[in-house]
Formats: sequence, structure tokens, C-alpha cells
Amino acid sequence: MPYVQTVRNQVLAPDALNRKVLLALEVFDPLSQQLISDGLNVAAAGLGTPIVSLSGRFVWLDEGGAWPGQISVDPVSLPYVPVTVLPPAPPDPANVTAEQRRVRVVLQPTAAADFPEGVTAVRGQLFETATAASAPVTDATAQLAWHDSHANVWNPSLELASATSANGQFVVFMRLQPTALQEPDLKGRLLKVRVQFTRGSTTRATPDNYPFLADPSAAGYVIDGELLARDVKLGWAELVAT
Repeated sequence: MPYVQTVRNQVLAPDALNRKVLLALEVFDPLSQQLISDGLNVAAAGLGTPIVSLSGRFVWLDEGGAWPGQISVDPVSLPYVPVTVLPPAPPDPANVTAEQRRVRVVLQPTAAADFPEGVTAVRGQLFETATAASAPVTDATAQLAWHDSHANVWNPSLELASATSANGQFVVFMRLQPTALQEPDLKGRLLKVRVQFTRGSTTRATPDNYPFLADPSAAGYVIDGELLARDVKLGWAELVAT
């Protein structure tokens, strides 16, 4: 189904929203930590054009009880991956709760995204091996993990995990948010991290001494709260099993 440009000169008043809404879509930007609506094209199969509410949600009004089979979000020129979700139909269409009417989508940034201050991020490509002619690894789940020196464990990012693209590109990021019982392995502004990938039931990661930075004494570390200045090129075969 083709994407439909949302109508931005219509805004639902709160009372109309409560009485008439069929479905409300929240599109969350994990970088700004906000809902976004500008620059997006959205479509719900079987429904008309959505309206943007005062809260920044895409809203479809009741059209005789029709329920969409899928919702598509197209970021157009924004640096995010297009996404399609399948909102579960309510078990009792006559008594749909407010929570059942709400659908939330978390956008996945592409490698072209700009990362704000406070976000630790690494961009790069994953290949089958580190050799120059190696094939890219596609559709592997990628995450950034930080080391907890108190429990000696790795904590994957709480942000949405990404997938490697057709040419093996990936971008992983996080905001460091330890609990009171965790102790991030920090040396000044340097944070010990690893990039880990999952294919099927197998997870592999960069070794503990991977040279993210040029300084040999900082092996295994990146600058906390910043995008790594260089793109890394990794080989699946050279990663360490976890």
C-alpha cells in the first residue's frame, strides 16, 4: 500500500479525540527521546489519512469499526529505517480500551544519523571475515554493551537493537544509565564497551582489547557520551563468542 502524507492542518481537540479515535500511533525518536511527527509519511491499511493530535500522535478516527492490518512509517529523508507494525486487533471490538488503541513505534537510526551530546555511539560495517574481499553480514542484530566492573558483566544497551544493512552497515548507541548497584568501567571519560552481534542463536562481540581509539592504553574503551570519530570494520570470524 502506498504511503499517505499526513494532514497537518487538522488538529483534534481532546474531547473529540476521546470520543472518536480508533487508533493512535506514537512514533518515538530514541535520540531526542521525544515523539516526532514532522517529516514522516504514515499509512494504515484499510483506513484513511491520519490526523496529527496536539500531543504529536497520528490519529485515525473510527470508520465503522475497521481495524488496520498493518501500519507503515516512512521516514522519507530522515535518517531512520522504515518500519511496518501489525497492531493486534482487540478481542472485543465493542469495548476497546485506551491502551489497546495506542500503538508505539521506536525508530531505528541509520548510520547517517546525528547523535546528540550524551549519546555514546559506534558506526561501522560487519563482514564475514576481516579480509578485503569478504562478503557483508546482513540482518545481524547489533548492540552496544558497557562493562559493569562491580559484577563483571556486560550490559547491552537499553536502546532499540539495530540490524546490519545489505552492505553490512550498522550503528549502535546508548545513554549510560547505571543503577545504584552497577559500576560502569570508567577511566575519566573513557568507557569500556563492546559491540556485539547476534545471528540466529549465536552472539559474538569485539574482544575486550579492541582498539576503538588510537591510544593503545585505551584499548577496549570509547569516549563516553560521544560518537566514535571513526567507522569500524569488523569480521564475524574474528569476533569473540559470548
